[in-house]
Amino acid sequence: MVVSPDDVHVSNASNGSSKSYVRSLLKKIRHCYALELMSESLSREQALSLARLPAHTAALAKQLELGEKNAKNGSISKDDHDGPGSMEALLNAERQAAREMANERLKTKQTLASRQGDARTSSGGVTPNRSRANDISIDRVRADIANAASAHDITRAIQTHNTPVEALAFALNALVRRKQRGDGQASTAAANVLDMLCSRADEINQPRSMTGVLGDAVKLVAGDEKPPPTCLSRILDAATRQAPSLDPRGVASALWAVGRLHEACGVSTPPRAGTLLRALEATLSDIAPRFNARDVSAALWGLAKARARPAEVKCRAAALTAAEQVAKELASMPQELSMTSWALATLTPEWIGGDGLSDDARLASLHASAAGALERAILKCAMSMTEQALATCLWAISRFHRSGDLPGVAREAAEAVHAQALKLLTLFDSRQIAMLSAASARLGVAVTPLLLNERCTRGSTSLMDISDMLWAAGMVKCDNRACVDRLLSVAAISIEQGGDAPLDWQAFGRVEYAMRSLDVASRDELRRIRKAIGRRARDMLEAAAESTRSGLQRVRNLSKRDDDIDASTVELVEVAIPRLGGTPDKAPLKRSNWRAMHGLFAGGKPDAMTAMLIGALPDRPPRESSVLDLGCGGGAVAAALAHAGRKRGVRVLACDIDERAVNAASLNVPDATVLRGDVFDALEGKISRGQLSWVVTNPPVHTLGVSDFAVVRRVLEGAPQWLSPDGGLLFVVVQTYVPFENMAENWCPKMKLKCLACDGQFTVWRLKNKSRKRKSSSSSS
Repeated sequence: MVVSPDDVHVSNASNGSSKSYVRSLLKKIRHCYALELMSESLSREQALSLARLPAHTAALAKQLELGEKNAKNGSISKDDHDGPGSMEALLNAERQAAREMANERLKTKQTLASRQGDARTSSGGVTPNRSRANDISIDRVRADIANAASAHDITRAIQTHNTPVEALAFALNALVRRKQRGDGQASTAAANVLDMLCSRADEINQPRSMTGVLGDAVKLVAGDEKPPPTCLSRILDAATRQAPSLDPRGVASALWAVGRLHEACGVSTPPRAGTLLRALEATLSDIAPRFNARDVSAALWGLAKARARPAEVKCRAAALTAAEQVAKELASMPQELSMTSWALATLTPEWIGGDGLSDDARLASLHASAAGALERAILKCAMSMTEQALATCLWAISRFHRSGDLPGVAREAAEAVHAQALKLLTLFDSRQIAMLSAASARLGVAVTPLLLNERCTRGSTSLMDISDMLWAAGMVKCDNRACVDRLLSVAAISIEQGGDAPLDWQAFGRVEYAMRSLDVASRDELRRIRKAIGRRARDMLEAAAESTRSGLQRVRNLSKRDDDIDASTVELVEVAIPRLGGTPDKAPLKRSNWRAMHGLFAGGKPDAMTAMLIGALPDRPPRESSVLDLGCGGGAVAAALAHAGRKRGVRVLACDIDERAVNAASLNVPDATVLRGDVFDALEGKISRGQLSWVVTNPPVHTLGVSDFAVVRRVLEGAPQWLSPDGGLLFVVVQTYVPFENMAENWCPKMKLKCLACDGQFTVWRLKNKSRKRKSSSSSS
């Protein structure tokens, strides 16, 4: 009987979390011992694995030594420590396990040889039992693949026999593993095997085999950085049919594969991947309670990468509950804990408050419970996390609590992770430092020590990483001029040397924010980076605005299909709408009969961005003026404008391209004229150009999850014509990472730009038409 490392009592060396690491080391050591016992010659990969034995043994000794120190210090229970003789005992156990594995392998080979001999000597023309012959064939191919020294040998093994589909799946897995280890021949061979499996996808009858093939196929496609092959659709179809019969591990593995496919392919992800995702979501409410910790980690990661928004509330609730239930187990699994925390933080805005579900309060409560459980796990194992896990977990905590008010356990967990990160600061790369810096700025813990680390600007630091660091420096008003100038200099170099590569517009937006916020930056560096941005911003913005030209049309088509509003999707809710120029002494407008509608952004209810926009507006619109809520949604801005101008003769207009929004706003703001149309096209025939005093908007910068500046561009280009030439005002709120300064400079250069409010997350801008009166008076004088 082979001894499992799980049956061996290992030391709990670092607050309980290194037990899984010690087990992993023992597994590798046992594999090396097994290689030593092999009678046949070793392949190159096997020889390399055997050469790592001393390193594995040294790492194990270090872990056990650390565990002994912790036991003496009282940081772990002495009952959890094996004592001084544990090293030798563990190694002896692994040697014995390796011998038993070798004996098992020898018996298997002898059994295969005996079966093959019986099949060859069968007389009288009797046909051997078909299932037994198939088993022999599978076993033979598996043995040949397992003993193959190269990818070519694996290919020859599956060509020699009439290969069953299960053996092809085994071969694909072996080739994908070789490819990941750097075997150049394995890539082409794996692609050929994948094509064979795609043509026989209907023959894969075992659900676990199907999810294995799906996972290997996605790894192959993602690694090649190419659009997925058309044949992959057949595997996705087969997986969709088997989704209802998958066990918990199968569902988790399939969700991981779908998420990985979305991550690798983006907008070119096959549509059938969405069909599979919906089929898997349908099983979650029943399957999620049976997930173990690794299943939860893989499933939530896949859902987050796929930006999944299950329509069923019970599906979301089951996933959140499962995350809370396995949190204690995750405390000893730092990698899985960081994956789960990242996924839950990523899904928060997608699942709660983003689509107007009536169960938002229930989901928010479940999310808070799950986040709290994960934070307790993070606090428990912070001392033993890897650099990537530390960065990811601190980022997740900062996203769990967007309001900035941290409960006690969250604050303790954040401080523990931050303290451990400072101890290991020299080990972090620039991406990890960028994550730590941004998260620290949100959480209100020290940022400057992170930014002073020279590794954050060493080597090939990307503009995205530098922009995150600059954003963090701007959030905390970093007063270290040398640090700020160094970051700005690296940002300028990244932009200048970008060549023909596309630039990330979010990075531009964060750099813009930093330049507005950091007073200590030298004028030379600010001038240099403005010049660098100016040379490339136009091309970058043009590409972002034009690359998804069809996005707006897709939204039009979607809204046309939904013209007939289902009454069941409309809910009466209570909302609080800020007043114009909102200050703490001004109570918000309370509306108890607000029509919220599924499918609208935030369900048509006032969200944080809209509230900030309304609060930044002047106290009252001009008398006898016309004002426009552009992209009105449920009509929150129009309602605030109507209330402020009700005794001033103000005419309020609102428009949106979505018929659902028009219907909801018409009911919510009966005093406003609500129009349907695309940006300013809705005003044609309703009001003359140059008659608007205000245009207020929260424009979209994404279409169906894809960056799209088409609406922003049309707003900026059209506003000067529709606004009054005598000081008409355009008010816009965008995320801080949107490079709005460059947009206004390129698309609306004749209007004067001013930042009215910025909290690091959102920014409210005001653009003003130049007054003709001033020109005429100055010319007459």
